[in-house]
Amino acid sequence: MPHEAVAEQLRIFLPALGLEEGKSSNILRFLTERSQILRSPDEGFVDFSHKTFQEYFYARRIVDANLRELVAYEFFVPDRAEVVLFVSALAPSEFVEYIVGKAMLQLGKPNTSQFRDRAIFLHSCVTEAAEMNVELRNFVAAKLSMVLPPKTVEEAENLGLAGRSIIEPLSRFAAPRFKKNWPHCAAALVATMDEEAFPVLARFATLNDKAVDDVLLGAKRFFESNRYNKVVLSNCSHIDRLLVRDAFDFDLMNALKGLCEIEIKSYNESFDSLTRKESVRTLKLTSVDPPDGLDFLEYFPHLTKLEIIESPHIDNFRGVRFCRELEELKIETESDITSLEFLAGLDQLRILDVSECMELTDVRAINGLKKIKDVTLPYASLYEQLSPRLNKVVELLDKDADSYF
Repeated sequence: MPHEAVAEQLRIFLPALGLEEGKSSNILRFLTERSQILRSPDEGFVDFSHKTFQEYFYARRIVDANLRELVAYEFFVPDRAEVVLFVSALAPSEFVEYIVGKAMLQLGKPNTSQFRDRAIFLHSCVTEAAEMNVELRNFVAAKLSMVLPPKTVEEAENLGLAGRSIIEPLSRFAAPRFKKNWPHCAAALVATMDEEAFPVLARFATLNDKAVDDVLLGAKRFFESNRYNKVVLSNCSHIDRLLVRDAFDFDLMNALKGLCEIEIKSYNESFDSLTRKESVRTLKLTSVDPPDGLDFLEYFPHLTKLEIIESPHIDNFRGVRFCRELEELKIETESDITSLEFLAGLDQLRILDVSECMELTDVRAINGLKKIKDVTLPYASLYEQLSPRLNKVVELLDKDADSYF
């Protein structure tokens, strides 16, 4: 709107606030520059800095002017949805009851997409209202129950757009007879993008359902928080694989009890808070630089496969000794390793690949590995250190390689 037109409207209200009419332009300029509610995108014009402010103040104006017929008429107009929600929260109970009563007559035929969308929106408005006739609330709840639970991904996503108002109605579907709908209910709760849904999501997480767990794990990218990890994901029983990239993932790794396979990638923070992972069998470390080397491996006592990839800053491999059940070890990184002495005691080791460890000079420790069957070394000359027993079973990286690099 033009600055002059807004200033004129403001001038009308200033006396009621005990302010001089003549200062309307100065006050408007101050609000435009300092309030962060108004802005001046073009010289001589004023508008709201965000549409939400406009919708809120429009709703206030509607309530103050008691324009209930206007709201009833525009109740289901998509462009007026936020205004109607604000009105529902701001208006007195008799105002809200009136517009809700009128809206009930506009729901349309059951089992149609229009009925579904309108029933959900009507429920959201009733949830926003501070007070309302109990019978009217129950009537709206009955209409909502006709479109629940969600049966498709699309229905779940659309339902989630209703926000926190839908959280409580969905909670009652965490029951055995609604098993086939659990994943869609969980998806709808995730789609609300509201942390208030965490306790209900936790109930779904305890249902021991893989499809639900997949939905909840996929939602981690929307709720990067320790609270989501601890309240929701820690209750999942079917999450057996995890990629750890940051502190949130690390905390989730600590919270989950049934992990079997973990990859820790580009994580260079301390491992001091790591909890014992009895169930993990496969661990892959990619581009990591743990401050204390690999000593944290003592928290993975039952590892059978360990891969260390592109982590040249690891210079202490002694921690591998904690993995007494290790069957396969791959170190694919340009490390300064010169000796494989850290392999002593790994009596279950069958496969060893250190083909990228170009500084290796002493591989005699391999001879003490009782079950070793497959060895890949960086140079042909290193195979000469192996005992005759191993010559028949080891794999030569390049059978035509020279004895020296």
